[in-house]
Amino acid sequence: MDERETSMEINRALAALPAEQAAAIVLIDVEGWSVEEAAVILNCPPGTVKSRCSRGRVKLAATLGHLRNPDHDDGVTATNTKNLGSNVGAASLKGEK
Repeated sequence: MDERETSMEINRALAALPAEQAAAIVLIDVEGWSVEEAAVILNCPPGTVKSRCSRGRVKLAATLGHLRNPDHDDGVTATNTKNLGSNVGAASLKGEK
């Protein structure tokens, strides 16, 4: 699978998440905002941002686990999928193109 196909598959997996989880993951893991900054953007407490990311990461790990390189131990597990590479922006989560 090439990089473009992988990116498309990651985008599909993000789109399949509940919007609140996808938005939190994109802000934190893709765009690099802090939990506190994401909480302001999403208008919710930091703990809510953390739980949305955690639940979403578990779902992404289950959905995208087949993309992992079995020869490369990067520490990614079902509960730790930070820094998933994707070109998805927060605007796309709102339906903007």
